[in-house]
Amino acid sequence: MYPLINTISILYKLKFKKNITHKELLNILETTIGLNDTYKQKVLVNKFIVNQPKININNSVIDFLTIVRNGEFYYTNIFPKIYKDLCYNLNVRFFIYENNSTDNTKKILRELADKHHNIFIKMEVINDLPDTRVEKIIIGRNNLSKFYKQFLIENDIGGDFVFLFDTDILFNYKESIKPLLEKINYQKSLMILSNTIFAGNNPTLNLILDKKNKYIEDEIYINSMLNFYYDSFALNYGELFRKDLTKFIDKDMKHVFTAFGGLGIIRKDYYLTSFFDYKNFKRTFTNNFLGNDMICEHWGFCDRMNKFGNIFINKKSEALWYQDKDFKNGKFFNYVKFFIKEKNLDNIFY
Repeated sequence: MYPLINTISILYKLKFKKNITHKELLNILETTIGLNDTYKQKVLVNKFIVNQPKININNSVIDFLTIVRNGEFYYTNIFPKIYKDLCYNLNVRFFIYENNSTDNTKKILRELADKHHNIFIKMEVINDLPDTRVEKIIIGRNNLSKFYKQFLIENDIGGDFVFLFDTDILFNYKESIKPLLEKINYQKSLMILSNTIFAGNNPTLNLILDKKNKYIEDEIYINSMLNFYYDSFALNYGELFRKDLTKFIDKDMKHVFTAFGGLGIIRKDYYLTSFFDYKNFKRTFTNNFLGNDMICEHWGFCDRMNKFGNIFINKKSEALWYQDKDFKNGKFFNYVKFFIKEKNLDNIFY
């Protein structure tokens, strides 16, 4: 949640629509002295979030936040169309944090920010990054939060919620964003996530797609893949990691304990109080694919959220996740194009 002074100042302005006084700031800071980050978050949530009235969809600017490393393909081929689509439908700003890219990502981001008034970037080269992927991501997500808070201190604070998205996610306004906006006040939700499907290489599916004549069994398999929620690692502390999730999203609003899936809407006040950490949990389940040393940055983030509100996956909000091996020379392979067309995302990339 650091820097703490910025966090408190923004939360106060977000709730009371005015700047905090020096005396009020000191009074709140005194209540956090000697507390660890988790308890500091609890103090701020109880002061600024609990029992707030429903959030309204209004004409305020909506912020989209993301991190990236080596996202040349995405920011050349996909993001410009997402940008155009969202700007046509909403009043938006984009905040992009990048570090340590070895391709042309920095150059592309700089050109995007120079061209568009509502794209804000922070780029860094960090020496001595940790070895593990999750630890690197935690640094990126927390640095994005700090970058965003510094902007809000100096500029328009915007609306009551933000979108978080990953660089490898295909989405648009109609199929992905609009269904999330329509549910922002659903059952004390603090975060609502997209039903993100795996659109990558699947040898069995690829063989079926290449068939001229398909059997009923083939159609059943295709339909199951079109409903396969991909992010099993972040989901419910990894209980279903590498397991069959074709039927997991069995209702329009699926309550979960932890999740992400690469795209979601979150109350800004909660996002500002929280942070990502390298935290493990005592598991009450057995999953032979989940090693004791495996960790997901979303587990701690969502675990703390459960104490204050709910997390849902919205079945009607659909997005696609892909990997680097799913494209070549600036083009997706045909199996990805199949998913894009079936999910009505072809205005973004096809």
